[in-house]
Amino acid sequence: MIQTVLIPADSTTAAIRCLQKEFIKKAAQKTNLLFIPRFPLWCILGDEDYQAAAGRKQITGCTILPIKITGQKLYFPVRLSVSGKKSGPDFQFIVAESQTIPAESVYTTLEALAADFSDREMPSRVFRIGTAKFTDTEWELLNAVWVKTAPKKKKYR
Repeated sequence: MIQTVLIPADSTTAAIRCLQKEFIKKAAQKTNLLFIPRFPLWCILGDEDYQAAAGRKQITGCTILPIKITGQKLYFPVRLSVSGKKSGPDFQFIVAESQTIPAESVYTTLEALAADFSDREMPSRVFRIGTAKFTDTEWELLNAVWVKTAPKKKKYR
């Protein structure tokens, strides 16, 4: 299978791993539910506009939003900004999965725990986008392009 993926720079990956570990540890303490970390950390891009923009380097921003949980998956939504396009869909940067579906009461606890992480938004200026070729046990990154967006301008009074 071949898909377009976004891979963050090492500094962003390190920050995501820290949050991943912190959430998994707290979730295990509060719910006894085991989340298994997923590696490597990447985001699969499905929208053709973003795939096309990656080659033309029209991406103007990337923000990794606060942690979310859906069903068995723990993920960070990723929002890409592309020049000439309104804010597009958020892609899921899945960082962990549970082997079991949480019970409703456990799920409520996990959502509350995720809310504790709501201030952890991370702008990511440097990342790679490429085509990943997946097999049963391996993956290979092809046609990788480094993207470096301009820093946000500070507003002065």
